[in-house]
Amino acid sequence: MLNLTNENFRKFTNLLIIFKIGVQLLKRVWLKRYTRKTWGFHQRVTFGTDLPTLMECFNHSTQKQTLAYLCVQPDEIRNVYENEL
Repeated sequence: MLNLTNENFRKFTNLLIIFKIGVQLLKRVWLKRYTRKTWGFHQRVTFGTDLPTLMECFNHSTQKQTLAYLCVQPDEIRNVYENEL
């Protein structure tokens, strides 16, 4: 049988509260990051926003960083070179 004294119960309750706060913070960080990435993806693909503008919006220092953030694959870049005029 589990022996929960007042002290142990208080510790358990505090840990549970800290855990719930941690979960809420992770949800906020995750939601903010993926909402931002989705916005950037649509700016680039749907609206044709250029990379330097997106770099400024994301506060990135290089285009390579922005391409990685938006998950632009090397195949996508290689396909640009294969387009005929």
